Amino acid sequence: MGVRLALVEPYVSVDSLRAYADRCEPSHLVGMYNLLKAADCDVTLIDAYSNNLSVKGLVGRLVEEGITHAGFTVYDYTPCVSYMQKVFEYLPGGITTIVGGPGATYCTERIVELLRPDWLVKGEGEDAIIGLYRAGFSKEKLDAMGYRTSLRGRTAVVSSRQLPFDDIPFERPYGLERYHYQASLRVQRGCVGRCVFCSGAYQKEFDYMSTSLARRLMDHLVFQKSAKVIAPSGPDFTTLPHRANDIVRVILEGGLDFHSFRPGVRLDTLSVALKQAPSLWQRLSERYSVSMESSIESFSPARLRRLGKNVSEDFFNSIFKLLQEIFNRCNCTIVLGRIAIDPTMTIDEFITDCQGFRKLIERFGNRVTIGGMLMNQFIPLEGTPATEVSDSTSNHWLLPEPADPLMAALKREFLDDRRFRTWCMLAERLDDFSERNMVFHEILRVAEREAREIKRRCVLKD
Repeated sequence: MGVRLALVEPYVSVDSLRAYADRCEPSHLVGMYNLLKAADCDVTLIDAYSNNLSVKGLVGRLVEEGITHAGFTVYDYTPCVSYMQKVFEYLPGGITTIVGGPGATYCTERIVELLRPDWLVKGEGEDAIIGLYRAGFSKEKLDAMGYRTSLRGRTAVVSSRQLPFDDIPFERPYGLERYHYQASLRVQRGCVGRCVFCSGAYQKEFDYMSTSLARRLMDHLVFQKSAKVIAPSGPDFTTLPHRANDIVRVILEGGLDFHSFRPGVRLDTLSVALKQAPSLWQRLSERYSVSMESSIESFSPARLRRLGKNVSEDFFNSIFKLLQEIFNRCNCTIVLGRIAIDPTMTIDEFITDCQGFRKLIERFGNRVTIGGMLMNQFIPLEGTPATEVSDSTSNHWLLPEPADPLMAALKREFLDDRRFRTWCMLAERLDDFSERNMVFHEILRVAEREAREIKRRCVLKD
C-alpha cells in the first residue's frame, strides 16, 4: 500500500481562544501540500479547526479516507494539546504520526512526552515534509540526505531547513468561501521584538517575499479565489519598513478588488514605514479599509522591561503622540494587545495600566480598542525564554499568584470574582469600537478604584 498523507490543522474551541477568529485558512500548510503534490504524493488537507471536527470526527475521516501518514500542526496551549492527546489515543496503530508547528518547535521535549509521535518536525515544515516523503519515512535515508535528526525515545526528531519564499508554492487547493473570503498570506518572517514570552523571539532572520512573487500571490488570491480580506500572517508586517512598503506598492499597483487590509504590526516599526512613505499608506487607506493588530502590553516601563518587551522607554512615553502621527498618515483602526496581569505585577503598575488604557480609549475611542482577554492572567508560552527555568522558586513567571501581596489580594477579592469576569467576557464580545470601549472604560475605572481601596486598607492597617 502506498503513502496517503493528510496534513491536519487541529480543532480548538473558539471559546477557549477568544482572540482567534472562528475560521482561519491553514495557509501554513499550503506550501507543504503543494510540494507533496508536485512530488506525486497522494496528499489531502484537513482543516479540523474551521470545520469544528470533533476528535472522533477527525479520526473517523482519517480512517475513512485510508490515511497512512498524518501530519498535525501543534500549538502548545492546553486546549490544543488536550485535543491532540485524544486524537492520538483513538488513532489506529497503522497510521504514522508527524507533528510540527510552534509547539513542536519551541517545546520539543514536552510535545514528545505528551503525544509520543513517530516523527516531530522542528522549524518551518516544507523542507522536512518533502524530505520525509522522498526518504520513505526512513530515518537512515533521511540522515543520508543530509538532514539533522535525533531520537527522543520512539520519536524521530528532524530539523527542517527554512526555504526561501520563492521555493514555496502558494496556490490554494481550496476556495475561500468557508473562511469568509479572508486570505491569511505569508509574506514575511521575523520580528524585532524578541519578547521573552513570544515564540517570535526565536525567529532571528528577517525575510520578505519578493515583489514579483507577491504580485502573483495577490493575483491568485483576489482574481482567482475572490479574496475580500488580505491579512498577512507574519509576526510583524513592518519589521523591515522599506520591504513592507514594497508589498503595499504591489497592492496599490495591482488594481486589486478586495475591501480590507489587516496586517499585524508593531507600532514602532509601523511608524517608520509611514514616515518613509506617508502618501503610500494614505492611498492604501483611501482605497481599502485598513485595520491593524498591535500591542502596547503595559504603560509601566519597569514592567515592560520584565516582560522582555523590546522597545525604548521613549516609545511608551510618547505613545499618544505616536498614535496620532500614525492616524494622521493612515486612516486606520488598531486593536491593541494588553498583558493584563502577570505574577510580577505590582498593584501600582496595575493602577498605572488602568489609567493608561482609559486615557487611550478616551482619546482614540473610535480608532483604537483593546484586544480580547481584558483581565486574564498572563501565562507565558512553553518553550519561550520566559519558561526556560522550570522551578517556580527560581522563575517568577511560574508563580501561581502575584508576588506583590496587594496585587494578590486584588486578584483574589475582585478580579477573580465570577461576576466581574462575566462582565469582562460580555464586553469582549462587542465588535463595535465605541460600544466596546464604553464598557471597557467603565471596567478599567472600577478595577482601578478597587485597587486603590486595597492600597488604602493596607495603609490604615499599617
